[in-house]
Amino acid sequence: MDVLGHHAGDTKTIKYGWKDISDSQVFCFFVVFVLTTIYILLQPPTELFFDAKDYWMRGASFFSHGYFNFQDYDAGTARNYIFPLVLGTIAYCAKVLHLDPLKTFQILHVFLFSVCITFIVPKLVSELSNCQPKTVSILAFAFILLYFWHGFLLYPLTDFIALEFTTTSCLLFLQSREKRRFERVALAFSLLAFAAISRPAYFPCLLLIPIAFLLTAKRLWLEWRNLVAFCCTGILVVALMVAPQVYINHAKPYHSPFSGASLFLFQLAFGIIWEKYETTSGKDLGGTPRVIYCDHIGTEIFAREHLIAPFDFSKFRRIVRKYPLELIAIYGKHFFNGFDLQFSEPYPEKIFGNRLVFAFLNYTLLFIGCSYLFIYFDIRRSVVALLYCSGLLCPVVVALPGAVEPRFFLPAFSLLYAVVAFAVIGKPKAYRNALQNPRMYLAYSGSMWLAITLSGATMANMYPVTPLFSGIPAPQNSALTEVK
Repeated sequence: MDVLGHHAGDTKTIKYGWKDISDSQVFCFFVVFVLTTIYILLQPPTELFFDAKDYWMRGASFFSHGYFNFQDYDAGTARNYIFPLVLGTIAYCAKVLHLDPLKTFQILHVFLFSVCITFIVPKLVSELSNCQPKTVSILAFAFILLYFWHGFLLYPLTDFIALEFTTTSCLLFLQSREKRRFERVALAFSLLAFAAISRPAYFPCLLLIPIAFLLTAKRLWLEWRNLVAFCCTGILVVALMVAPQVYINHAKPYHSPFSGASLFLFQLAFGIIWEKYETTSGKDLGGTPRVIYCDHIGTEIFAREHLIAPFDFSKFRRIVRKYPLELIAIYGKHFFNGFDLQFSEPYPEKIFGNRLVFAFLNYTLLFIGCSYLFIYFDIRRSVVALLYCSGLLCPVVVALPGAVEPRFFLPAFSLLYAVVAFAVIGKPKAYRNALQNPRMYLAYSGSMWLAITLSGATMANMYPVTPLFSGIPAPQNSALTEVK
């Protein structure tokens, strides 16, 4: 059975650079783009906070003297160059044209989002399942994403853009399997490199997605000349895009290479003592922006081992060997908390309040997507889809040991939303048959009870903190406060 929908029937097509784009996709694009643009334009001026503000300021440093100078880039301590460069260029061009820089970025981001949702994703679904998604499925996928994540389109963050570029690269690789299309391969590698440089959690995608391509490509790609050319193309493209970052790291030694190593060590440490992390722009917590949900198992480990963040990999390996069951429990909570989406924006103003309906809808959609995959996904008939989806999910695996935020799980959310939209809504008969089994309702009830219980337990461990001291914020009366 096809996992991701079925043919849409007699759909007219318009010829483009890719094989074809249906007129229903063009219709969906205009609906999504126009409605989302109206939403953006109706919003009051967006105040930037924390990561979003930092990205925006770093981008402005490229033009700090009124003209572009790469050497003027202020890298800070954990910002790679490529995303701030895009932001700075957009802001500079907008000012030249007497446009609002942030609104210009937001509308451009909405355009990219709309293209990816209505053209790229349906085409990717078609390539992976040999089925043409229906109009209702495309619109459903778009509106599910917008309902749960619309606030993220207002801020210059890398979460959506990195995923959009990685998804596009998967499509380019898939469309190059049967013919030697090195221009598409080069573009795919450049998009992967952009995603990885802007968001280091995507670095494994640079390796796994090309491997998925080679494992599923036609034999002509395995001929030694084509294989060497493929590898050289990838290495050359990635090297060209990474070279400016290497220069920055050399010119400004305080900037860690690719922002990856030291940041990941901090994430590993905080991931042991924090169940979940969020940020607020409001005053619910007395002006404190950071909202941390402490893990008391992890804080006890820190106190017992006299640890201070960050620590090196050797200490982390020692903790893994000494406390395997405790870490399984900690990371199990991370897995749930990554899916426990409570807010539709990255910097909610109100932390407290009744979010039961929002959370209930989130849990329900995730249950529908997971249950459909459990019942109907056939690994033997979906090897290609499994390999590429595994590559797309790499950033989730990388984020799991760290201080978890739901936005880090965006690839997994998007995959399950796609299953709901293109499989369940696109082909409801199959799932309707599954609903005739009483065990589905028992599983749903148990899942909802478990999700609400775990979410409540996480909320009970909320601890707002002020700026970090020694990298180890913790509640008073916690064993962690004994660490010197």
